[in-house]
Amino acid sequence: MSTLLTTNQLCEKLNVSRRTIGRYVNDRQIPMVVLPGGMIRFDAAEIEKWLRTRVVTAKSKPII
Repeated sequence: MSTLLTTNQLCEKLNVSRRTIGRYVNDRQIPMVVLPGGMIRFDAAEIEKWLRTRVVTAKSKPII
């Protein structure tokens, strides 16, 4: 397992709010690690993989 990021670290990395990360977590849209006691962390390598699956190119289907 690579480096585990906190919610704040992930927010900074992705330049999004804690609320956005919270929505992703609640909707199970983002890979996460739940530690004993319920603390949530994010595996940096898994986040990189997840981000690559979300890239939209000119040849991709429209989002809308």
